[in-house]
Amino acid sequence: MVYLQNIFSKKMDLMKRKQWTISVACGALAYALTVSAESNLDFYGEYIYLKRNDIEKTTLVKNTTNQTSALSNMRDFDFKSGYRVGVVYTADCTNSLEFNYLHINPWRFNKSVSGNQNLLIPLKQNAASFPAVDLIEEKYRVAFCAGEANYWYYLTSRAQDYFSFATLFGFHYFRLEEKLKLLSITGVPKGIANPYFVNMRNEMFGLQLGCLLQSNPTDVTYWNIAAKAGGMANNLRLEKSLQGKKERVRAGFFTEASAQVGWIPASWVKFYAGYQMVFLYGIGTAPEQISQRRSCIHHDSKTIFQAVFGGMAFTF
Repeated sequence: MVYLQNIFSKKMDLMKRKQWTISVACGALAYALTVSAESNLDFYGEYIYLKRNDIEKTTLVKNTTNQTSALSNMRDFDFKSGYRVGVVYTADCTNSLEFNYLHINPWRFNKSVSGNQNLLIPLKQNAASFPAVDLIEEKYRVAFCAGEANYWYYLTSRAQDYFSFATLFGFHYFRLEEKLKLLSITGVPKGIANPYFVNMRNEMFGLQLGCLLQSNPTDVTYWNIAAKAGGMANNLRLEKSLQGKKERVRAGFFTEASAQVGWIPASWVKFYAGYQMVFLYGIGTAPEQISQRRSCIHHDSKTIFQAVFGGMAFTF
């Protein structure tokens, strides 16, 4: 009799364990289905049309006859095409992670100035190696790209409430690279060419804070405005003729503002367009390094980028 009671008790314990295991599994499945329903993955791509505002005027070539600027760095950094691609993982209605990359086609300039052995590159070092000449030809190239990694926290649901407000904490990276080459030519048309070059690279990276205000006037349309700002560490790398390479790390900062309107014809796709402005301070430009001494890197310049963009996003 005792033996049968032990067997019955063991069977009851086994049934209770199975019921507990089934309950835990059902609860985990229900939670996973809930999370799956709330979470999604967005992939987006944009066409960017971006311009750079003029930088501060710097003399590249001096006319020794009248001591005036024969050639400066003032250029029309007109709109250039580019793209931005990114991915957004939304864990629930209040939390998301975003990663994106921006690339702009480089600006290229070619200019020349003629004289009569009175054209001089205003160098502070090695000036004797580049005496006054008859002709100087310039080649100037500027390239720009950027990347971001952001965590967004929405105080109200982004896609459901009429108004939604979000905060941002993230990481931003900018790369601005300039290559300047001046070819000094003595004896035109068949003369002796003496090249002088300056390569200046800015790699800025740092943390950023931001916010976003979005309105959803209808189920298929929205608009938003956003702002970001952050301190940056700029890894400057300079290479000049007859001087080799130098690197410095200096502080800078950036601000950014944008506005966007969008249309959502279906739950899995949306189309949008907008405007963006980025202000960078604490950069070095290639033209400004010509008149610097050997141990110096000029890094107090600023510039503004303005862009219009249009894109589409797919939700999975």
